[in-house]
Amino acid sequence: MKQQSLQYFIFAAATILACSNDSTTKENTVAVNNETTAASPAKENTVAQDGIVGTWMMHLDAFDHNQNEELDADERAKAVANRYRMQLNADGTCRLMDLFTGRYETKTENGKKILRVFRKKVEGEEDKDPPPDVYMIKSLTKGELILYINLSTNFWIFKREK
Repeated sequence: MKQQSLQYFIFAAATILACSNDSTTKENTVAVNNETTAASPAKENTVAQDGIVGTWMMHLDAFDHNQNEELDADERAKAVANRYRMQLNADGTCRLMDLFTGRYETKTENGKKILRVFRKKVEGEEDKDPPPDVYMIKSLTKGELILYINLSTNFWIFKREK
């Protein structure tokens, strides 16, 4: 249980730091796995049409015990309460925990819907922008968003606030 709590803490901290990229730039360079790729801001029509725009409050954090990348009923039943706010705007900008701003994009890769959250470095604490946080969108309805975090094999279950 302590290891699971530590894993959650690490990924929660990473995500808090994950969304503060300058949306005024036309193109940003992101280093991922020692490769440099161009990452452009999300387009308004692409972002708005998938239903993800809004303010989301995480209320449950569930561990993928069998590592099948599916939120099973018993895993959801064992989920722990958690609070984390994420605001995703129609223009591709975002705000996390009312502390960090940045941008996000959604894409389909290998048949899986992916959410990438970019943030700018924290001035005085970091030398360069970190790589984006990457989440698999497992479910998106009008009232609920379920993200899967592959590195920690956790599901973050959000309810829409707005």
